[in-house]
Amino acid sequence: MSETPETTPGIQEPAEYTETVVEYVDNRRQRRVLAAILGVLVLLLAVVAYGVFRLTRPSTAPTTAQLPSGVTWVRSIYGWGNQADQQLEGPTDVAIGPDGTIWAISGHSHIVGFNPNGTVNRVIEPKGIVSLEGISVDEDGNLWTADFGGQVLEFRPDGTFVTKWQVELPNVVDVRDGKIAVGSTKGIAVFTPDDQILMQLGGTRGTDKEQFDVVHGILLGPDGSVYVSDTQNRRVKAYSKDGRLLWISGTAPSREDSSTVDIRRTPDPKNPFEMPTGMTMDAKGRIVLVDAFKFKIIVLDAKTGKVAKEHDQTSAMYGDYGATDGLFNNPTGIAYDKNRDWFAVADTTNNRIQILRIPESK
Repeated sequence: MSETPETTPGIQEPAEYTETVVEYVDNRRQRRVLAAILGVLVLLLAVVAYGVFRLTRPSTAPTTAQLPSGVTWVRSIYGWGNQADQQLEGPTDVAIGPDGTIWAISGHSHIVGFNPNGTVNRVIEPKGIVSLEGISVDEDGNLWTADFGGQVLEFRPDGTFVTKWQVELPNVVDVRDGKIAVGSTKGIAVFTPDDQILMQLGGTRGTDKEQFDVVHGILLGPDGSVYVSDTQNRRVKAYSKDGRLLWISGTAPSREDSSTVDIRRTPDPKNPFEMPTGMTMDAKGRIVLVDAFKFKIIVLDAKTGKVAKEHDQTSAMYGDYGATDGLFNNPTGIAYDKNRDWFAVADTTNNRIQILRIPESK
């Protein structure tokens, strides 16, 4: 008789043991490679950021103690890239769009738009022009430029050409409320977009109060008034919307033939201007202009043409000659951004746009 093996009740026989082997992979080298790639990417981003920083805030950024009294320096813009042909070249005028874009004329051939932080927005190179001099931006953001070759041109902000018309030797342009004011060598004119002339003054170069000698600044006021930098006559003039002369600030030099003007002539200490050029209006309704030969921003009362006063009764003139940021060398254009309460200045001979603040502009 066969025997059955004994089992203990409630105890099961152990299952067959199976050993699973998991192979260990040492991926430390892979991690080191990924870390190195990440480090390179971070370094490249830092280099790009530093390049942008250098374009918008050079190493010469001034301290408060180095700035002229009353000037608050925000940034300087020298170009839109690192190449030589991407640097601003003698910017002659500047305008600010409703979105804060800062537009500048560079090299008499390019229209360059910068974002408020100083980075590039767009570069436009118009065709068929001779020498771009002035620029303005309307309420829709369209660009209006004065080509000294004899035309005023309109572009959309993306650079699309809109229209043009003939104007004799235009230097500057300003656009407001559907009116286009143009300043030329011999006078000024105000047009409608369909080329209807609303006002036309001047026509011959000279020092008489009805004459002009190179208009290099023009401004349309909110009430339709027209303010003019009669540049080589060293004066500023204001007209009502119907062309009536309201006031003259400054005195024209005495000379028989204005066509032989010597821009190196001795300054008149009684004249607030030496070479008034571009102008704008701040949030308080004051006229703010730049003087290329005084190297200053000068603030005028729009009603009288007199130089405004600060609270301490000193004249509202700001700036000085120099190449470091915060100083000027032949500034020729200025624009105001009321949302940011700052001014963009075409610092022409220093080949840059400076963003600045001055007291009591808002």
